[in-house]
Amino acid sequence: MFRNLIFLTPILAIFLCFGCNQQDDKINNVGLQNDSASIFTQSSEDFNELNKIELLPCDTSITLHFKDFSLKICNLICYDKLDSTIVSDTCGLWSEMGYRIEGQQIFLLQNTLKKISIEQCYETTLSVSNEGPHCDLINWEHFLSDWKPLLNLGENTYYFPFYTDSEKRMFPNIPLNSFKEKVKEHCGDDYYQLIKNNNSISEGASDVSISTIFLRIRGEKNGNKIEKIIIIEISQGC
Repeated sequence: MFRNLIFLTPILAIFLCFGCNQQDDKINNVGLQNDSASIFTQSSEDFNELNKIELLPCDTSITLHFKDFSLKICNLICYDKLDSTIVSDTCGLWSEMGYRIEGQQIFLLQNTLKKISIEQCYETTLSVSNEGPHCDLINWEHFLSDWKPLLNLGENTYYFPFYTDSEKRMFPNIPLNSFKEKVKEHCGDDYYQLIKNNNSISEGASDVSISTIFLRIRGEKNGNKIEKIIIIEISQGC
């Protein structure tokens, strides 16, 4: 269902856990290359070279405990208790507006896996804003990026790099009329009036932004491959 919500600017970026021990439908599509042409052109510069190391202070953190390792993510707050071991292969977190995982440190703790790797990818979503209230086209088209490794700083410490503006605005090349019809159908006439004269899907009241971050942790234990995925939903709006 599409969201049509009013958000207030938070004092802190707060994360709420949702279903850390339940399979998320999004996981079925994670990692698949989005073959649609994009309306924006990604920078040709190398991903890691674009991102100079700019570590943000780790003022607070949460630690997710899996069976074979724990993962500490800086500057996330979760109301749910995370003391117990997460038995599922996926864990979902929900953020309020304003939080940026870019520049954060991620620590691998109590690891019993070999050949460990931590990767990230992201998903973008279209939103229409009415100077506060907004409608997010959550169940429609999305751009899903390729997996890319986090930068390993050594001593089980990883760095989440910054995205470029072009990366944040990647989206499939869809017919403009389809976009307008979808807004009218699912957001209502008030939102449709805001975008009916648009010449592109990212113009005026409508915009593309990152809505979901995925972290994938992979390794091996006793000859078996282990994979865990953390889903971080980013609240949309202004």
